[in-house]
Amino acid sequence: MVLFVPPLILRGTPFAVARDILGFLREAQTPLTTQEITLWVMAKRKLPPTDPRMIRLVQKRVRAALNRLAARGVVRSEAESRRVVRWGFAG
Repeated sequence: MVLFVPPLILRGTPFAVARDILGFLREAQTPLTTQEITLWVMAKRKLPPTDPRMIRLVQKRVRAALNRLAARGVVRSEAESRRVVRWGFAG
């Protein structure tokens, strides 16, 4: 059995991903999908965008950070379709 160990670049405080997301949303100035945010975080941290396990791991962390930010009223989600959600600043 081979264990998947996330790279050191993904370890750290839970707020590191949230800080990156907020910076990206400020730059974009329009609502973005979870997938777009995930790929941007991966590019910023120089992670391979072709590894499915890495994509799932980063997407899981991005979703958790977005949900925490939404609970605090910082960001809001807009359902574009049944499977696609766009995120932007609340207010």
